[in-house]
Amino acid sequence: MENKSNQNQNQNQDTISKEIEKWKSIFQKKPKLSSIKKPQKAGFLTKKGVGMFSNWKRRYFVAKGPFMYYFLSEKDDEKALGVIYLRNCTLLKNPNPSKQFEFSIDTIVSRKPGKKADSTRIYQLCSTSSLEKDSWCEIISHFARPKEDNLLDI
Repeated sequence: MENKSNQNQNQNQDTISKEIEKWKSIFQKKPKLSSIKKPQKAGFLTKKGVGMFSNWKRRYFVAKGPFMYYFLSEKDDEKALGVIYLRNCTLLKNPNPSKQFEFSIDTIVSRKPGKKADSTRIYQLCSTSSLEKDSWCEIISHFARPKEDNLLDI
């Protein structure tokens, strides 16, 4: 029985290792928009930048599997500006009551190669309508931590 348990643990570790290698290669490559076939969703969102003097900028987002890619625009020949890894993220649907269409994604892994796997980043995003916000949140929630583990979800 103990031997079977060890085998299951090894298989789980192999699966996790393969997934980590997959997202690392995706972060490093930053695919072109035209290479992302059959996304679950695509459209414009406004994203808050990082840093003390960050601004809100309109970006074109594409959701495919456990990744959200963002681009400067919807032009096919552009490479992604960044990648958000959604697996085990925390989705906060109402982080700021004064911005009714805002939501945020707290990621567990970094989008930058070479950083520790346990680093985090909070992506603040804003849609143009409640319907659009709900649509993005629905897709993200498939990969987010379960609600009982998601302490930030309000």
